Amino acid sequence: HQATGKHVCVTLDATTDYERWTLGLRAWRADPSTDLSGLPALQMDSLPPAAFTRLLRHLNEAVDEFMKRWHDQFIATTANVRDEREIARVLVDARSRFAPRLRLAAHSGLPEPIRQQLRAHAEIELRSIQGQLEDSAKSMSSSGASSVRSDRDMLLRLYRENPLTAVLDPNALADTIDDREMHRADAAQERMEAEAYAAATDPWTVPRRRVFVAPDKD
Repeated sequence: HQATGKHVCVTLDATTDYERWTLGLRAWRADPSTDLSGLPALQMDSLPPAAFTRLLRHLNEAVDEFMKRWHDQFIATTANVRDEREIARVLVDARSRFAPRLRLAAHSGLPEPIRQQLRAHAEIELRSIQGQLEDSAKSMSSSGASSVRSDRDMLLRLYRENPLTAVLDPNALADTIDDREMHRADAAQERMEAEAYAAATDPWTVPRRRVFVAPDKD
């Protein structure tokens, strides 16, 4: 590879379309910021059936590796969150880190049926993860202490206000953090600080316990 700005450009020393795509997918698998724009356009009949099958295997393996790292990083970053603003930032960052998978799925060099399949699988997986997050918040006891109920409501609200699925919007700025999302995160922090002040000045207030529930790893 060679670095070009914030992205890595892959230099392909290959002679056939299959070799160029294979090397490109290997580079992307190692670093999803790799620029694949120089890869040749393929049609469904561009390669022999056996070669196309091997290429699809490389493609699926690259996506699987990408999702493993994405999921591991998501779980790792949620382990240390302390407040609403940090949770919101984790969600926004996770969206941004998912964007390379969507860009790969939209690569103009892939045949349209392959692009459609990659996009559909990405949407299904991301919507499933979003659903798991919301379900994890809903599963927190509704009959327990008021602090648990409050944490449950807070988490559910954050998951819905900062959905991972927002990156599926074709107009989303996938490479940057949306200012509106940061305003929401700042507002959440201000609410939390106001509640903390009220608790500190009210001797009858029961301290709140922050609980962050992440989806179980399959």
